[in-house]
Amino acid sequence: MLKPHKNNLQRHYGRLHVDLPCYTVASIASIVDENYHSVYRWTQASQGRTPLVTTCDVEMYGDDSVPFVGLVEAYVISLLRKTGLPIKRIRPALERLNSEFGIEHALASDRLRSDGAKVLCDFGINNPELVVLRNNHRVFNGILENFLQDLGRGNRGF
Repeated sequence: MLKPHKNNLQRHYGRLHVDLPCYTVASIASIVDENYHSVYRWTQASQGRTPLVTTCDVEMYGDDSVPFVGLVEAYVISLLRKTGLPIKRIRPALERLNSEFGIEHALASDRLRSDGAKVLCDFGINNPELVVLRNNHRVFNGILENFLQDLGRGNRGF
């Protein structure tokens, strides 16, 4: 029997965390301990903006419309909100990461940080280089390091 080539497997299975819906909005709300209606709003496009949480075609997949990366995104939104950050500060930061820097699924990125008041991105390669996404100000890492919120990621970055 022929074994599939590794690159073919990666092409076929490499985006399952994005393309394969596994969760309902209700199950995501339960897992991340948030109100159903809040999580539902995060999955919806509104006023020309993309959803905060990745979803798949509901008509095609039914109620299970949220892939694994959507669970991760909802989890991080929940963590950021629990530190006191409102959605109105989170959304513009994510839109900037996507539009200016091409970081797709920024909430699942290991570059995203928060000090509880701002959304930050680490642009450093070997050393942290934190930037406040709202105003592009660099942050003095030595002082802020003690206040950064751990967003609870594993060794794969999400």
